Amino acid sequence: MKLLAPFLSLLPLLAFPSFARSQDLAPVGAELAPTRDGLLGIAFEAVSAMPEVPHARNRCRAQESIVQAGIELDSCTQAERMALAITDWRKAQALADVALAHARKGRVDEAKRVLALAETSVIPGSQEWHDERVRSHLAAAHHWLGDDAAVARLTQGVGEAELGAVQVVVASRSSLEQFDGRFELLRATAKNGGFDALKCSLEMAVELHRVAGADAARREKVEMLVKSSWEKLPLDVRTGLLRRLAENLLAINDRVGALRQLDEAQALVDNNRWLVQDHIAQISAIARWRHVAGQTDRAQRDLGGVLGLFERERERIVDIYRAGALRAVAEAQQAMGDGAAARATFARAFEEGLVNPNSRPRADDLASTACAMARCGALPDAALFLRMQQARAALSDPW
Repeated sequence: MKLLAPFLSLLPLLAFPSFARSQDLAPVGAELAPTRDGLLGIAFEAVSAMPEVPHARNRCRAQESIVQAGIELDSCTQAERMALAITDWRKAQALADVALAHARKGRVDEAKRVLALAETSVIPGSQEWHDERVRSHLAAAHHWLGDDAAVARLTQGVGEAELGAVQVVVASRSSLEQFDGRFELLRATAKNGGFDALKCSLEMAVELHRVAGADAARREKVEMLVKSSWEKLPLDVRTGLLRRLAENLLAINDRVGALRQLDEAQALVDNNRWLVQDHIAQISAIARWRHVAGQTDRAQRDLGGVLGLFERERERIVDIYRAGALRAVAEAQQAMGDGAAARATFARAFEEGLVNPNSRPRADDLASTACAMARCGALPDAALFLRMQQARAALSDPW
């Protein structure tokens, strides 16, 4: 509450043998269509097939992640239906996020309706932080709707570790006139706060960086704060922050500044040791933004390099992590306009996700691949989509 309070004051899927591939799958009917919503449907059905005992927590967590994918695609009606199927405390959190998505789009009546539904769907968590997180997400939606009293009520007593949802929304709605005051609050928290407060502060700082827009001096202040404060944060968090700074700069056509951030992210990757799958994912994410910044040739070389690395090192990568590495490459290929290559890489990722003999990792990989394809618009052809449905239908013991 310490960090939020000053901000509020400024407000007016049969188990497969390890060698299995999609041609071994039993046929099922093609009830869904190879659209983004159809991909989300396959993903949600896959993770929802996990048995309640002993996989309730993992199932609900995976379901909530697919709700988030629906929100990102502005498929809020489908996201709401999926959220209502969640059976733990994440139901209310997911519904609150749907409400916030409606509010961001100006659909005020729908936002209020879903927010009321969220508040009547609260299921007490087994730990205090569960309830605090739900309250923070509810408060974020109320903030966007301008209900400061509800924000204050919901955040009362919430620890700093769980205030991030509402704090980031507050920062994202800042005006340029509010920049300096909010920046000083962030600087104090980044200097004196614990790990959670620091991470949240730097995420908020990235939002202020976007707010600064063409004001180079204010942008530079934020960039210096982020980079001078992140020593306690994991490397992947740092590279993620740098990519977001680059994205902000590209939004104002500052390609030179964006490439500077991407080069710093590249240095963090090149100068540190990473697991093979993580190295591939990092380079792929950077390559995507290099393309946007005009370094398409470099981005294509980098993607070719990590694909070669995957082929050379595949046996060293634990089977449950192989598909994830390929998904990152495919997402970058799609972003760079090479839809044929992206669909081929996604198809390879789907196949890699069938290798593990247990259904839970297969369900997770199927869902993650389907969601990634939906997010980036790399829609499968009819044959691949049918194989994905077959993979979903084949999920069974052992999990």
